[in-house]
Amino acid sequence: MNGNEIIFLILTLVIGILGGYLANKKKVPAAFMIGALFAVAIFNVFTDRAFLPTYFKFVTQVATGTFIGSKFHSEDVKMLSKAHCSSYGNGCVDDSF
Repeated sequence: MNGNEIIFLILTLVIGILGGYLANKKKVPAAFMIGALFAVAIFNVFTDRAFLPTYFKFVTQVATGTFIGSKFHSEDVKMLSKAHCSSYGNGCVDDSF
């Protein structure tokens, strides 16, 4: 990475953090993801300077998958087995009530 890429990487991360923080303050669902997405997208549309190395995609996907996977419990699997999905209708019918 050259000097400009490092500066734009830091700037991109700071803008993402600020966007997530502002969305969280406004009580947006999934605030840090949605806020960062919109803030960095707006920054990139106006400046064409948002930058993250390609390997960050791998790291963030693994981290996100690990985080979500760590939140599953046996009760969640039992609830999934109670939801019956039809391939013809409008999707799943939850009969767990």
